[in-house]
Amino acid sequence: MERFFPVFRALGLLLSMFSLTLLIPLAFAHILGDGAESAYDIAFSLPWVAAWRSGASPGNSGAT
Repeated sequence: MERFFPVFRALGLLLSMFSLTLLIPLAFAHILGDGAESAYDIAFSLPWVAAWRSGASPGNSGAT
């Protein structure tokens, strides 16, 4: 299982970077008040919460 950790880390970083692309629509949703803010909030925060809980962060190499 440990041999898959680099793959999981790369996938987690890709998902985290993808969630950053949701910041522009999130800003528009908040500015325009279109009611989609909660969907963007959840879609943006879930990958970051998952990365935080797993101990992976862009500055953390994972090596101990």
